[in-house]
Amino acid sequence: MIKRVKSSGRSNKRTDRKRWRGLRLELCELRLLLTGEMQFVWADDAIAAPSTALDIPVQYQTLDVDGDPLNALASGLGLRMHFDSTKLTFDGLGGTFTEDIFFNPDTVTLQDDVSDLDNDPTTDKYLTAVWNDLIQVDGGWPSSGSQPLTLYTANFTTALGFSGQTSVNFTSSSPGTNPSSGLPYEFKAQSSLVSVPPMLSVVATDANKNEGDSGTTDFTFNVIRSGVTSESSTVDYTITGSGTNAADASDFGGSLPNGQITFAAGETSKTITVPVSGDTQFELDEEFTVTLENPARATIQTETVTGTILNDDTAIPTITAIDDQVIDEDGTTGALAFTLGDLDTDLDSLVITASSDNLSLVPDENIVFGGSGANRTVEVSPAADASGSAEITVSVFDGTNTTTENLTVMVNPINDKPTITAIGDVTIRLDGATPQLPFAVGDIDDDVNTLVVSAVSDNQALLPDSQIVVSDTGANRTIQATPVSGQEGVANITVTVADSSSNTTEQFAITVSSDGVELFFEFDVPGMGKFSQLDEVVLAADREYFVTVYADKLPAIDLISYQLNFAQSDLGAGLLALSDWSTAFSLPVDSSLSTPSDTLVAAANLQSKITPVALGTFKLSTPSAAGIGPEGILLSLDKLTGQETSDTTIGNLNGQSLLIVDYGDVVIHLDGTAPTVTNIEANVDLVDPVDLPTGAQPAGWTAQRSDVRNIVVTFDEPIAEVVAADLVLTNLGIDADVYADQVITLTDGQLSVDGNTLTIIFAPYELSDGIYQLDVLPTVTDVLGNSLDGDKDTHGGDAFVEVGSVVNKLFKLTGDYNGSGGVNILDSATPIYWFGSDQAPQYVDLNQSGAINILDFSGYVANFGVELTFPPEVLAAQSGRTLALSSEPFETVESSTELEVATASTTADQTTQYAASSTGRLLDGEPVSGPIMQPPIALVVLSNNRKRVSVGAEIEEDSELDLASSSDEELPPPLPDQQVIDAVMSQVCEPEFDVLVEQEELESFLEVVDADGYFAW
Repeated sequence: MIKRVKSSGRSNKRTDRKRWRGLRLELCELRLLLTGEMQFVWADDAIAAPSTALDIPVQYQTLDVDGDPLNALASGLGLRMHFDSTKLTFDGLGGTFTEDIFFNPDTVTLQDDVSDLDNDPTTDKYLTAVWNDLIQVDGGWPSSGSQPLTLYTANFTTALGFSGQTSVNFTSSSPGTNPSSGLPYEFKAQSSLVSVPPMLSVVATDANKNEGDSGTTDFTFNVIRSGVTSESSTVDYTITGSGTNAADASDFGGSLPNGQITFAAGETSKTITVPVSGDTQFELDEEFTVTLENPARATIQTETVTGTILNDDTAIPTITAIDDQVIDEDGTTGALAFTLGDLDTDLDSLVITASSDNLSLVPDENIVFGGSGANRTVEVSPAADASGSAEITVSVFDGTNTTTENLTVMVNPINDKPTITAIGDVTIRLDGATPQLPFAVGDIDDDVNTLVVSAVSDNQALLPDSQIVVSDTGANRTIQATPVSGQEGVANITVTVADSSSNTTEQFAITVSSDGVELFFEFDVPGMGKFSQLDEVVLAADREYFVTVYADKLPAIDLISYQLNFAQSDLGAGLLALSDWSTAFSLPVDSSLSTPSDTLVAAANLQSKITPVALGTFKLSTPSAAGIGPEGILLSLDKLTGQETSDTTIGNLNGQSLLIVDYGDVVIHLDGTAPTVTNIEANVDLVDPVDLPTGAQPAGWTAQRSDVRNIVVTFDEPIAEVVAADLVLTNLGIDADVYADQVITLTDGQLSVDGNTLTIIFAPYELSDGIYQLDVLPTVTDVLGNSLDGDKDTHGGDAFVEVGSVVNKLFKLTGDYNGSGGVNILDSATPIYWFGSDQAPQYVDLNQSGAINILDFSGYVANFGVELTFPPEVLAAQSGRTLALSSEPFETVESSTELEVATASTTADQTTQYAASSTGRLLDGEPVSGPIMQPPIALVVLSNNRKRVSVGAEIEEDSELDLASSSDEELPPPLPDQQVIDAVMSQVCEPEFDVLVEQEELESFLEVVDADGYFAW
């Protein structure tokens, strides 16, 4: 067994641990074959500054063979105390234990340690104290006082230049004997390590900076602790103003900061943060000092450091007044002089800007500055044909502050004609009305609300003036016309806008037609069907689609011809490409459709129809998705203003045009991402039965591999329907290197797709035992037709291959109820648990009888001892798995508590499997909760004559053991028991292992030795 000894007595755990450590180490070095009782002397570590008094109490305690307090008597003790007289000056002894004392503590003399009795070359002096129970009438020494007891307190003074550390050691000139047994005691001792207190220094880290305009700015200083830092320290600090221009409380929010810094054991640096208040007041740089004081368990080396609050505020610039100006329309103010000033900024570096509150009269860009230094000019030029008033704001900026000066520019008007914007031609259906057509009017000289707008028609029979309505007031107006019912034709409308002395006109045409044609596109998307009359469509990138142009009807106006123009579409420059125009009509057409300038197609002799008619089909090639934004790509037949001769038209052979009311605009969005497989699982969503009253069931559908009912493949996006030809499922056999591959026949009925998941369903025990490989072929696509990206290189068109392993558990092995890839004694727990029950899951009910009986054990029995042998590439991947040990420490264990140790064995496939007791925590190569042993630990693993995994590997805290580095060499013959013991002792008896092992306890390990004489520990 392995024991951890828990000490009793003093409550200082750190001191206790040091007290026993030396004893434990020596016991291990002697192999613990023969141990005895001992006299133990020690002194605690101490911290002392140079030239200070130092008192070191020396303690005494008898211990038993296990290192536990014995509190036994002795015949006496001769004790030597060794020290370095260059660092410590001996001042005498105090508080001496006087029972049976054989020396005068007041006149004790020092001796030179010429023989280096303590094996420490740094000590040069020693003194000897002796206690001897010669009379022994009281049974031995010490008969008074309880152990542990203080033998004496050694009084020293540290040297003036003392630095670093020095040791006070103890040796025995004459160990005592135990009066009860007559056997001599062993003498053991623990030295006292005397260290100088740490030194504290304060340094500036970020202490010269701008204060800011508001809030606070942090100035930082570091307090550095050097020397021995094993104990905690504290020091106070204060902030005071200093220097020629000292900071005061107002710079720190109303009071000067102060505080205390606390160093925990081991800490060497702390930060003092001083928040400085920001303001916008111009002032000189200010200085303050950080002072360290009142140190505890430390001394101050650098007491003060200064910080500087840098002024970051500037003086406000000045600008002289600029007189208001009155000018005529289309004139300028000329260069207007003004003067600049600034106390702390170079005048040529001042930035001057201007803005107008009436941009229509005076745009900002029409304000121009001249001059340099203090003498500057500004010239204002109002917009052409504009009049009115504008206030000009001139601003001067010095990098921080801004000063402004205003002047008003009054522009006298000149009479101008009113204005009106263009109104586009409109075509409407018979008995319809135009929408409200917007236009805008304006007048530089007059209020737009005073302008008079009127409209007249040149075709009163079609559109009387009375049926033209001009609406709204102000600048934005509308016009709407309602032609006479039943009348067709064209009316030209003249719109006039007039002020008090002039007017302006605009003309547009209204065409009334008895019918109109709607054009639309039909997209043929493979795997999804045909879609038409869409405003938006999503297509795959880098793909070709066939698109057909339709007219919803062709009215009866004699023989019909048409002309289509795609030039409004987003063509060329890496966007859409059109090609291969085709039509059912015999007349020749322009079929290239290759560039935006070559996008006309034509045909003729179409008969009138009242149902949609296909005008022609073309091939549309989409670009890659890169660079295509969310706005998409436009496909359109809309007209091009100013290119009416090449517009999309439908009409008769005499040139009469039909009304086209919809040009079929479609916005195309691209999806070029190929689907990928993200996960493959077996036995998904199969419900386990309720646990029996005897406890929790050992396994479940998810873990077991005695039967496989489904395989679920998950993709990263929804996919199109999958057929059996898209998949290849292969049984590689129980031993993938030996058995012949068997392709499993799948049917479409076994497959179902739900969004981004594909499920393959199997009947009970349909799959035979073996390791399975699933190939998902690139014929699997997403709903847009993007082919599978099997190797996840962002390019579709390759298969995804998954081979069964102990990780993905893509295998089937009757009787493997825990899914380990082999059938062993652990798997028996499942059929035993359900034996006799009619509630058992079907994977246990081998004969499908509805209840578990002895016949259901046949598969388990037949496969007992069988283990799957995975393909070499799978084994290589598995061999790289790591074993991890928990870094959590044990609770201290009483010496009577035994700790069981995890054992290992090598399976047929030469991978190491681990089993552990309830206290072990190393299972199947994966760490689980709770510690297995406090690291560092020596892990000794020997396999059963197949393969050495690791022998005596030392595993540091949080480290991992890589099984891939295992040696393939054959092991030597088994060792005799004593050699086995020696091998283990050589591993555990090292100074860093804090354990005690008795030989007879180690012999209990032999019960885990396997049949070949090897063991695992």
